[in-house]
Amino acid sequence: MPAAVPADTYAGQVLVPAEWRRTHPGPYTITISVLVDDEWVTRFGADAQKQAYAIVAAANQYFEPAAIKLRPALYAIWQSQDGASSLQQLLDQVDGSHHPSSADITVALTAQYSGPEGGIAHPDHRHIVVKHHPYRPDHDAFVLAHEIGHALGLSHHHCPHEYCLMSDHAYDPRQHWCPDHYRLLEENGGYFQYLSSLSA
Repeated sequence: MPAAVPADTYAGQVLVPAEWRRTHPGPYTITISVLVDDEWVTRFGADAQKQAYAIVAAANQYFEPAAIKLRPALYAIWQSQDGASSLQQLLDQVDGSHHPSSADITVALTAQYSGPEGGIAHPDHRHIVVKHHPYRPDHDAFVLAHEIGHALGLSHHHCPHEYCLMSDHAYDPRQHWCPDHYRLLEENGGYFQYLSSLSA
């Protein structure tokens, strides 16, 4: 069971025991299965994979200071549910039909524009859906970083710091991790390695 978060933190859940962290200081690599839907392929054509990997690379810059590297391990095209009314419906589809296999996280990128949400992460920490923002494509990487933050135990921004990447509204390119979220990111950076050690 994850340890409780100290009362003076706002960041989220501690997922990795301190004892394990002491003997496994990192750096850590999070492997990602990257799925793109048919609308994504229609939009980007021959550059669909290149565009998807560029988003992962751009999101990676937010994790590098915490000694975490995001690495694509698989690329595939998936048939998303046409006309989905929410990203939750797409997440349910990804969770039910696509599994991360040897990768830590499955990230599904969609070019459908229904619903106001930009991204969503499954409570299992293993599945994420991110919607392409056609008028602000730079947002795709911020949203992906935000959702991977959830996969690493970070909660929405409820701390007193401004410009936190874990804000639950108004993603802004100037945002970064606030001190509380950054500290928790460092603590949980090895979460997937920790899970692997439990099953070894």
